[in-house]
Amino acid sequence: MNARAPRLFVSVSPHGLGHAAITAPVLNAAWAVMPELAVTVHSTVSRSWLDARLARPFAYTGRTRDFGMVMTSPTDIDVGASAERYAALLADWDDAVAEERARIRASGAALVVTSISFVTLAAARAEGVPAISLCPFDWAEVYGAYCADAKDARAVLDVMGDAYASAAAVLRPAPAVPSSRPGLHPIGPIAATGLARRDALRRCVGAGPGERVGLIAFGGIQSDASPQGWPRVPGWRWVLGQSMTVSREDMIASCRLDMPFIDIVSSVDVVVTKPGYGTFAEAACAGAALLSMERPGWPEWPHMLDWLQGHVPAASVPADRLRRGDIVAELEMLAANDWRDPARPSGAEEAAMAILAYFA
Repeated sequence: MNARAPRLFVSVSPHGLGHAAITAPVLNAAWAVMPELAVTVHSTVSRSWLDARLARPFAYTGRTRDFGMVMTSPTDIDVGASAERYAALLADWDDAVAEERARIRASGAALVVTSISFVTLAAARAEGVPAISLCPFDWAEVYGAYCADAKDARAVLDVMGDAYASAAAVLRPAPAVPSSRPGLHPIGPIAATGLARRDALRRCVGAGPGERVGLIAFGGIQSDASPQGWPRVPGWRWVLGQSMTVSREDMIASCRLDMPFIDIVSSVDVVVTKPGYGTFAEAACAGAALLSMERPGWPEWPHMLDWLQGHVPAASVPADRLRRGDIVAELEMLAANDWRDPARPSGAEEAAMAILAYFA
């Protein structure tokens, strides 16, 4: 990296891939304006995943104390294990902040951006470097929703809240959890955009006249809702996202299609998914109908669904129904609804401009 280039330290929570998926378009938008920007990415999200999505070279550090919450499935939190890990982090707080502070110092960064590590924010404050948080929620809101009865909850929440309040700016892309954090700046959705290639997709999956095509995508955390055992739905063919594999004539893995994943999102009749920022935002911007597993208790959930229903046909079903593929009525209802008011994916550019203002 050029020693004289403006330098940015970016930490990304390794909780699935959603935080990295939010951050990558922002960095690419910043590089489009300031290609000399030197970036250090700090995360345990794999280097190969980041290489495939970031437009320019970057430095990478792969060890972090940040973990989000301990998951037992894409939607189920191990509350006890999460509370224990946060208690352990609190007990080792000074060392955790010192480690992160040393990484920031070594990067030479003049600005820190995080999605959404409170350890990074505390370290940036200690190092005297301004910091921006970038996420539709923060871990204090999630921890408070699930672990408020834990023995150390008050102390953990105090530390979290103090760190999050230290951010110079809180960039919250829509759809976001309502917040009163100081420095709050709501921005538009952050989403990849693709091309609607319905005819090409139908040819790829062998859809006949009158058949519909759906996408099943559960994001970056391994799902227990395998569609292998779902009953066959007459008149539907399916594309499977990410690493999902099944042996069924009516289903095909997305990796076997010569088509970018975001083009698939833009070309199907319905997306079937779990609650997750990336898929919801992409569907809203692509004008794709969406059926989601419900996620009661997750702070984002009601706000995500309400926002999505303002842009595309969207519905939800309980987790047990989705796991067994009991979704025919909802599929037909969504596929028959032609109304669309796609969202504009302005958040990446808005966030990039907020970041670059610190280097002006």
